[in-house]
Amino acid sequence: MCPPTAAWYGVNPGDLGIAVTGHLKSEYDRDYWTSLFARAYNSKGEVVGGSLDPGHICGAIPIHLKSNGTSYFEVHLKYREDIRLIKIFSGCVYKIPPP
Repeated sequence: MCPPTAAWYGVNPGDLGIAVTGHLKSEYDRDYWTSLFARAYNSKGEVVGGSLDPGHICGAIPIHLKSNGTSYFEVHLKYREDIRLIKIFSGCVYKIPPP
């Protein structure tokens, strides 16, 4: 279970947010699952935030990758003026939905 987001990345009701959306393309010959999460960095390369989505791992969302298809994703971060870069990471590939 994920900790309350207010303690996690200092998010409170009414705070501005960022939604990052996109598509993952699968080139596998069968369906798989993966985990996806985001990290935000300032101009010094320091982590200043991360995806807030609750999932099987805090901040990570499960994505179903259909064989030779594309899968939509959307992750959310708290807005900060010092964010200069957001990186999207994909975790392991699973044959079944991640725990």
